[in-house]
Order: sequence, then structure tokens, then C-alpha cells
Amino acid sequence: LTLRVGLFVNAGEEQVLPPLGDLDDKEHNHQCRLHFDLRKKYRSLYPGACSLVYQHLMQIVTECLIGWNTKTQTGRVGVLGKPLAWSRTDEEQARKTLHAHWQIWIEYFNDCREALFSDDEEERKKARDTFIQYVDSVISASYPDYTVAHVCEVGNGKETTPILRTQPVSDLYKECEDKNVLRKARHKDH
Repeated sequence: LTLRVGLFVNAGEEQVLPPLGDLDDKEHNHQCRLHFDLRKKYRSLYPGACSLVYQHLMQIVTECLIGWNTKTQTGRVGVLGKPLAWSRTDEEQARKTLHAHWQIWIEYFNDCREALFSDDEEERKKARDTFIQYVDSVISASYPDYTVAHVCEVGNGKETTPILRTQPVSDLYKECEDKNVLRKARHKDH
């Protein structure tokens, strides 16, 4: 899980986050830089406040996403399945931002992992299918209304022509064969 947190001043007041904007727009880049400098300043001035906010967010992740009850020390089904135990290490990065490394033990996961190395070929295949189904159930991405601009190579195989397209993310792979097209695309905010 990756969770990035920006601490803003005026606690208790509603904060307006900057729009995603166009990365080619100089004014947008200038505004992003101002927000970055402000956050950097306040992280340095008030590291305790930043740590407190971070710890509150980690508690939300632990209880709501992971599914761990910190009072009873028991798990319920969370985004990864039912946790049996977990461990988290918090670290500070070079830019004075906190991040976590998690190790989470999920119910029945070891059974599946052990079956992947079984001597019985049928059991290995069943374990592999189960593992793939598990990964597909916990790792996914959706981009319901994002529109991106990207260059798509269109042609008959011999000759290709780069064409700039702006389209919903869900349509990206219908015409382009480049499997990295989403990685190369740029979000356009309307």
C-alpha cells in the first residue's frame, strides 16, 4: 500500500487541494511548486504534528483497510483477506516524509504457498489457479472517468504513424498494441 499525506495549515478548516492540471502548463507547475515548498516548510517546522497525523492515518489503514482490530488483536476480512498478524515499520525519507513497510500474514495464504511447491502436479496447478484468483481479487485498478492524451502508433505493420489521441483510459488498449501506453500517457483534467 502506498499512502502519501500532505499536511496543510489551518487545522480544522476545509482545505482545497490543487487540481491535477496539465503538466505542460507553466502556471500549474508554479502552483505545484508553491504547494510543495509550503508543505516542506511546515514538515520541517512541525515534525511532531506531521508524525501525529501520519500515525492517525496508519491507524485508519490498519483498522479499515487491513481489517485489524487493535483492541482485541484479531482480524476481520480486509482488502487483502483476513489478517492473522501484521508488522509495520515506519521510516523517514530524504525529503522528511514518512512511509511504511508492511508485512501481513493472511489466513490460508501459507497453505496456498506450500501447495505451489507440492510434489503433486495437480495440486500445484490448483494452487497456482487459486493464487492467481487471489491476486486478481486484491490487486486491481479502475479509472472510471479519467481521460488521457497519448501517442498511439497506428499502421499496417510495415509503416506506422504516430497519432495523438485523447480518450478514456478504458479505451486505451482497443487500438494501441503498446502495453505501456497507460504508463506513458498523461492525465488531462477537464
